[in-house]
Amino acid sequence: MIEEFTMNLGHAKIFLRKMISEKNNRNLILLHGMSFSSYNWVQINAFQTFAKAGFNVYAPDYPGFGKSEEDPEYQLDSTFSNGSKFIHDFAEKLKLPKFSIIGPSMGGGIALKTLIDYDDVVSAIVIAPAGIHQMMKELNKVKVPLLILWGDKDQVIDKENAKLLQNAVSGSKLVIVPGAGHALYLEKPEIFYSEVIQFIH
Repeated sequence: MIEEFTMNLGHAKIFLRKMISEKNNRNLILLHGMSFSSYNWVQINAFQTFAKAGFNVYAPDYPGFGKSEEDPEYQLDSTFSNGSKFIHDFAEKLKLPKFSIIGPSMGGGIALKTLIDYDDVVSAIVIAPAGIHQMMKELNKVKVPLLILWGDKDQVIDKENAKLLQNAVSGSKLVIVPGAGHALYLEKPEIFYSEVIQFIH
């Protein structure tokens, strides 16, 4: 069952959804995009799907989005460094020493910056992430398995960025999804799950 609750983090109350099971020993944090919240993961049964794949699943509403209060400490800017600090603090508060991360768009930018800044992430999946150009000089620090997903009909962030990111992160895997737009995980959940679950195993 999905649990919903708020917790204090930094200077604000953070809303999150989680699904955990005693038999699952791996952790997964799901981020959301700019116009979205953790509820979008509920809409496509992400909690049940990833729990069945062996993960304890945690999805926060980023501070100032969804049902979470704003917090100046985690205010997003073009560098996403406050975003990576939020993920680090969030994982620390929940006592998750190691975790995988999935992030679309804004959440993808936060995920990439977290990979650059911290070493507690074991693998990551980004979906048309924002902020690639700002991070180009640092992306060679990413040493964990990275899956890049991009819709070939993305009208928000040009799919040309997909190759840039793949070339910047050695060993990363790129999948362009035919017929999908920017929020491909919502538009083509079957393809999304099939690629992601194959990758994280």
